[in-house]
Amino acid sequence: MISDIWTLSEQSSSQDPNTSERTIFVLGERKAGKSSLINNLISQSANNEEPRPTVALEYYYARAPLGINSTRDLGYIYELGGGRLLANLVSVPMTAETLSELMIVIAIDLSHPYKVIDSLLYWLQIIRNRISEILSHLPPKEAQKYQKRITKKWSKHEDSARLEPIPVPVYVIATKYDVFCDQESENRKWMARALRYFCHKNGISLFYWSSKDQKLLGSLRMVLSYHLFGSPIRKLSQKDHAQAILVSSGEDSFQSIGPPPNAAKGSKGNTDDEWIKAIQQSFPKPNRK
Repeated sequence: MISDIWTLSEQSSSQDPNTSERTIFVLGERKAGKSSLINNLISQSANNEEPRPTVALEYYYARAPLGINSTRDLGYIYELGGGRLLANLVSVPMTAETLSELMIVIAIDLSHPYKVIDSLLYWLQIIRNRISEILSHLPPKEAQKYQKRITKKWSKHEDSARLEPIPVPVYVIATKYDVFCDQESENRKWMARALRYFCHKNGISLFYWSSKDQKLLGSLRMVLSYHLFGSPIRKLSQKDHAQAILVSSGEDSFQSIGPPPNAAKGSKGNTDDEWIKAIQQSFPKPNRK
């Protein structure tokens, strides 16, 4: 039960956490469901109230209660509010001291499907820029550890030559799946494949999520509990677009994803521009009234 696993207390952002512990950083567009994601993880009872907007950067700590198999008992969670206007605040939780123990969650809003890919690519670039900045200031030997981490994980994967993995764990959480699941099957197929393509290319995980689905709540809770406390985890590989997508990093492949629609014959088709175009065709931007 969620309330038995998570004990989360809001703290002042001025408090300096012990950076030797694990940190989760949740970011994304305004109203993408970041606060709901956190609130539903820590509350067993149904709560239909709209979470108050996150003003800037909020900080929480999480304790692992007695009775679960964990190797750590304390972790930290940051939530970035304000969307792109406050993107520069990523420098607060993403530092040289926290990077090695950091996990990033990007919340993208499936209830506005025409915005999804643009949002994902924007936040991936923000993350990459900040990581590059951190690594550029580290001693070469220390910075090389992150490249060795990538090599160790991906060198034997069939797509290793085509991947551009991010050197820290990143989970793309596609929120409000309960709204998106009413889309036509063909559109859901191309959204799933496009998201899988970009996530696989960047070496990151993709989970669909809804605060109204206990199974999806449990899957994400398992991942966060593993990262914060070292509790047990299993790889997930649910790729059927008729259901919620749950694909752990390393469990996908370009062959499994396939080419985008209308790809030129004989072309591999797995290019960023082709997938962006595919989503624009499936989910055109609504006309302003």
